[in-house]
Amino acid sequence: MKICDLKNSGGYLYHGSPFKIDILKPSQAYNFNKDKNKMIEDGKPAVSATQYLNIAIFRALVNKENAPENHWSEFGVDGGEINLITSKEVLDQIKLKKGYLHVLDEDGFTKYNGMEWRSYAEVKPL
Repeated sequence: MKICDLKNSGGYLYHGSPFKIDILKPSQAYNFNKDKNKMIEDGKPAVSATQYLNIAIFRALVNKENAPENHWSEFGVDGGEINLITSKEVLDQIKLKKGYLHVLDEDGFTKYNGMEWRSYAEVKPL
């Protein structure tokens, strides 16, 4: 089965990473808080995934491992439209980099927000 077929069949979530991972383990998520001008913890440690294939691919490539000098990015969904934003500097850093798309069964995940699902247990990619 091809990834595009999975995307349309439902029941699957995606996790992007610069590493091939046999077992995804819960880790602490962080988000940038504009008021405090710093990264703050976002919920309990978890395995994060998304139903949006393009967001997972973006996260597999745009990250601290692939763009160590500056890995700034923004991503989200607005009115059903996926927005993926980064700088030319980041794009230049990731040109020859690779990432991994982990396909996950949605069982054991709960919806955290509009684009993110979380599992508080270890998850084995399919």
